[in-house]
Amino acid sequence: MEKPEADDITINLEKDGCYIEPYDAILSKKFWSDAKNGHITATGGIDGGANRFTATVEFQYKLDGDYLVFRSTRYIMSGPPGYPHKFRANINIATKRGPYISQVNSPDAMWQDGAWHNYEVSMRVINYWYDPYQVGIAVDFDGPDGGGWFWTWKQILQPGQIP
Repeated sequence: MEKPEADDITINLEKDGCYIEPYDAILSKKFWSDAKNGHITATGGIDGGANRFTATVEFQYKLDGDYLVFRSTRYIMSGPPGYPHKFRANINIATKRGPYISQVNSPDAMWQDGAWHNYEVSMRVINYWYDPYQVGIAVDFDGPDGGGWFWTWKQILQPGQIP
């Protein structure tokens, strides 16, 4: 017999009225309910292959006391049309404001198959008001034509701006 997926178990428990959501999940939903949403996209490739490979990360961010708090929610990576699906790509994520930076490196196991995948990592950085708030991703597409590591940055907040 095939082992049921965790989501299948949760669905069946909800149907029976037996499911109680974990306390930390309730807190997380409440905390992130008023967060701002955003996304960042990187494109690349070698030998004239610029813009053939793409990666997008969706995220949320909000102010929490003296910190800007960030979490990614999901990602999608794809190669050029006809390129085989890969499963050893990387997306490292960083946030920075002024001299303060926070970074999380992905496992060498990110899917590059043109489908959305859940990917939740959280980090926080001191809210240094005098500089813009930026989110960056360092992408290493899987395969010989991916082009190697490169950073793409996106400004989210202007100096002095709060979410």
